[in-house]
Amino acid sequence: FNETNKIYTKPHYGFTYHGLDKPGVYYDDNTRGLISVIRDSFLILASDYQSLGKNKECIATLDMMTSKIPLGTLPIDYGQTSNVARLYYTAGDSIMFRKYADASEKSALAALANDPYRQEEGTNPYAVLLGLYDMEGKYREAIGILNRAKEVFPNVRGIDERIAQLEGLLNDRQSH
Repeated sequence: FNETNKIYTKPHYGFTYHGLDKPGVYYDDNTRGLISVIRDSFLILASDYQSLGKNKECIATLDMMTSKIPLGTLPIDYGQTSNVARLYYTAGDSIMFRKYADASEKSALAALANDPYRQEEGTNPYAVLLGLYDMEGKYREAIGILNRAKEVFPNVRGIDERIAQLEGLLNDRQSH
């Protein structure tokens, strides 16, 4: 993250981030796509740090991404926000996890309300919500999402078994 305001006359490797933290700036579709790629680059680096057990560096990378491209300033989809939330969760930052988990949940629920049959690979809103609810221990909400999925996709196997598993976890929690 060696940023500089220095102007170079010869090729120089690195990135500079200008104006991505300013709300209300218009970005065309191409630029928004590039911004998504920048976020993905931060996520890949944070994930690499995490895989090496370097949770402080993982959090620092995610914090840098959030400072340069704040949540809510530029569009970010629920798949990407859930990935950020997962990384914060496993790195141990519960405050930032909560911030990104809430944004992801809100967007994924809106996507389901708009199109309950939506199930893109990798950003399936049902899978995103189940992952978030698992991390948070929100078993009732997870059961609710699975019941919605069962109504929309009645022939998918394994939903009833997962519901039974979550009901067992919920009962265990209530009995303790």
